[in-house]
Amino acid sequence: MKPMVEDNLIILYSSFNYGRLRNTMVKDKMFKHYNRSICHISQCHERGGLCPEFCEDNPSMRFLVKQIGGYHHITNLDVYRKPIHQKFLKDFVGIHRFSREMDDQIAVTLPALMEQSIRNDGKVGVANEQSRYDLHLMIAHHGNYDDAHRGKNAPRNPNVLFNKFAESDPTLRDRCQW
Repeated sequence: MKPMVEDNLIILYSSFNYGRLRNTMVKDKMFKHYNRSICHISQCHERGGLCPEFCEDNPSMRFLVKQIGGYHHITNLDVYRKPIHQKFLKDFVGIHRFSREMDDQIAVTLPALMEQSIRNDGKVGVANEQSRYDLHLMIAHHGNYDDAHRGKNAPRNPNVLFNKFAESDPTLRDRCQW
């Protein structure tokens, strides 16, 4: 994609703040591989992209890492294949290859921002939101287009399994808190 090349991006994402990581074990793993840990990530409105805050810069900061939504992003895999990031990712996942705690959303977020820090001390963003480039791909996810927080409702498929069963059992919606 043109913005990826022109702005030398690592990741172009459609959603941010799509979950939070509180597991401090990840903080220790980041420090082990990068000699620093991200404690907080926010959107940088003045330049676009994401701004990490490092734990070492503010030792009293609470560890709560927001993450990029995993349902659609474009990544520069050359960056993620670098040995420093591969070592971190292998340690990050550990023996739990299919665990949702150490999942793809945080696994694309942290290496991109660590690489941003390595490249230019974080002064130039390398992770940007697609809407910044006027890219509205209208990808439906969880009943919304592009980003669950934007309120653009996507049509839902009335033939999904839950709805079929709910028609035959009127108590199902109540029992599942639908």
